[in-house]
Amino acid sequence: MAKDAAGNTRSTAGRSVTVVNGTADTTKPTVSLTAPADGATVSGNVTISANASDNVGVVGVQFKVDGANVGAEDTSAPYSIVWDSTTVTNGNHNIRAVARDAAGNTQWSALKKATVSNTVSVPRSVIHDPTYQSGFSVRTPESVLSYTTSNLYPFGNNNNSKPEWSSGQWGSQYPFSSTTPKTVLASGAVEYKTPGKRIVLGPGNYVLLGLNSSDWGSHIQRLGTASPVKGFLSLDPEQHRQDDIPISQLESVQYKMSFRLIKAETGGPGSGGAHAQANLRLVNNNPSSPGYKEWVYFIIKLYDNRYRTISYQLKKDGGTGALLYRLPSSDFYGNKSAWDMQWITIDKDILPMFAKAIQTGYSKGYLKSNNLGDYVPRFTGVHWEMSALKSVEMEFKDFDMILTPKPGAVLGASTTQNPSFIESIRAGFSNALGMVASVLQSLLQTAD
Repeated sequence: MAKDAAGNTRSTAGRSVTVVNGTADTTKPTVSLTAPADGATVSGNVTISANASDNVGVVGVQFKVDGANVGAEDTSAPYSIVWDSTTVTNGNHNIRAVARDAAGNTQWSALKKATVSNTVSVPRSVIHDPTYQSGFSVRTPESVLSYTTSNLYPFGNNNNSKPEWSSGQWGSQYPFSSTTPKTVLASGAVEYKTPGKRIVLGPGNYVLLGLNSSDWGSHIQRLGTASPVKGFLSLDPEQHRQDDIPISQLESVQYKMSFRLIKAETGGPGSGGAHAQANLRLVNNNPSSPGYKEWVYFIIKLYDNRYRTISYQLKKDGGTGALLYRLPSSDFYGNKSAWDMQWITIDKDILPMFAKAIQTGYSKGYLKSNNLGDYVPRFTGVHWEMSALKSVEMEFKDFDMILTPKPGAVLGASTTQNPSFIESIRAGFSNALGMVASVLQSLLQTAD
């Protein structure tokens, strides 16, 4: 309290003082950072921790990055906090901790530096040509012995570019080829049509696939013999290996599509089923994995003339040895059915379904690995298979699959090495043989 000559007084604000053995506590705490290590490269969420002690007791530790507080003061040991490193720019940053005791004494730790390296989580589409401007390629005749490839360019003469799409036409009696005429429709769409099949592209990201029973033919197998094949027509996007992101490194996989059945004529020479479906593959791409090259057919069934709604299925494919994994249609588009010939939209994060497919296949003994870091999702398009009905057509639009990597994901690192060039050729040929056998078997079956 102070007093002047006139007798006026004024008191200062109260202040607590810690007394140790009869004297005020002026001893500062000690503090040292224990994590991260000095010079460490960090990404995503980073744990910052410190040890602190005091002659009386530490009240709290405040962590700082570049002098700014990170969260609130930690008031109990062990002292640590989780720092979201995505809130700062990539590069070097200073980390310190400040310990405080009850007397208000503070002590700063020695400075440590950390290098932040976060990969920006940018969504990427696996469809590199959503409007089909690059056209599509076909193989004719469909044979694993010999074939020629023809390219069809609907929206111009793009002979110097490689089409981003391909059409499968196993055993086609009337195959597409480079001589197939195109017709520009009033809408601006381009139609390719033979007596056995029909594809309409555009405008925009729209496509129609149509097939009829007159197209049923035979397929030349690898031993040189011909096998009868009923209807098959597919449209698949080109695979790009930069899109091979391990499932463990993905934050989401947004699958999008709208589809509508517009024709399902009864009749024709066959019996059994006619169905349209979208397929993906979950491929074990890790050479050091016990299940290297194993894969899962992840099936989204869109229509079946025998069943209004589609049920769950899990089985081994007899032709390729791959696991066939099909969830109920209700998991993708509720209680709707293509039978009603109305537009149905799928817009769903299917990443959790991938994880479940792999875990289920592993638990049932179909897969040798359940490590999500071994598998990459690959997009394989849509197709018709028909062993019944006379003629079918389905429309598709807004067809996409968008991969969003996790923040800080190191893309391409989880699959270690790529196969050698020769091994890649051998694997590709082996897969082709397996696919042929699988398609033949599927088309000749009359039930699931």
